[in-house]
Amino acid sequence: FRFVFVSQVSDENTSFAAQSFLKAGVPHVVCCNKKPHDMDHAALAFMRAFYIALGRGQTVKISFEIGCQAVSTASNQPVDKFKLLPEDGDHNRAIFRGNKIPGWQMNPTGASKFECLLPSRPEHFLGREVDTYSVVEYVLSRRFVSLIACVSGIGRSSLAKMVCHSIVDRFSTMSVTISQIFYIPCAVSVHSTANDNSFMHALYKQLIQAEIVTDQSVEDSG
Repeated sequence: FRFVFVSQVSDENTSFAAQSFLKAGVPHVVCCNKKPHDMDHAALAFMRAFYIALGRGQTVKISFEIGCQAVSTASNQPVDKFKLLPEDGDHNRAIFRGNKIPGWQMNPTGASKFECLLPSRPEHFLGREVDTYSVVEYVLSRRFVSLIACVSGIGRSSLAKMVCHSIVDRFSTMSVTISQIFYIPCAVSVHSTANDNSFMHALYKQLIQAEIVTDQSVEDSG
């Protein structure tokens, strides 16, 4: 093995497993001491960021640093629960080749061109059909729509994903032409309306510069 990820609840078990792999000659060992329950958000944030970076051809060291940064951003938990061993090892090595793709040869027509670019439909999305319909109607009747809330965890991202798929489902029957759908996940403070507005106006300006939308003032959000 060129790389091993060790995740245990017990510090002692993690250390023992890590040392065993190091003695066996594994050059890169990442250790994580998980909490004794199923959903350790810090561990999930680390693994997601770490494996994405590693899969894109980043070195083990850079991927580890990206994972630690994701933990600092997503939670208030310390990053010292994650260790890259051996500490004096050369981790400036990539596990996977990140060869650049020369181009994506695809010229789909109709709704299929949206489906291949959108995130998957949210699971267990029940009882919010009215919300979905209302937002879709706002999207079809206004130039700019934003979903703003004072608290996190109420499902705005799931609603946004479902709205995108609802538009795709109605693509052939809509009277309004929608040429492109962009889904851009972003991390802005849910307590700062100023940050939300700043991001939306910056995005709107970029869409104008790319001639995707016309140069018109942003209307009130629905």
